[in-house]
Amino acid sequence: MQKLTIAALLAGSLVVATACGPQSSDFKREAERLIEADDGSRLPMDYDAANCDEPPSRAPGTTFRCSAVGSDGANYAFETRITSGRKFVVTLAS
Repeated sequence: MQKLTIAALLAGSLVVATACGPQSSDFKREAERLIEADDGSRLPMDYDAANCDEPPSRAPGTTFRCSAVGSDGANYAFETRITSGRKFVVTLAS
């Protein structure tokens, strides 16, 4: 599994996907959709079968976990953080 560090993120590593203004405040569904829809342009590879936990709150700063199967067949964990109203950031978890 890949390990995400702040240094790697600041160095421009392609491990972050950001969604702005999902159609609803259904962060679980929107995060799953974002992970699966990314074509490797923001995340390191293509992912399928994304599954996210329901966030405990819709407040900014709330985090929740997601998982998906990478194009290499391995399972990957993601952390999703709600940043504001209807925006969130998905990062590859360590």
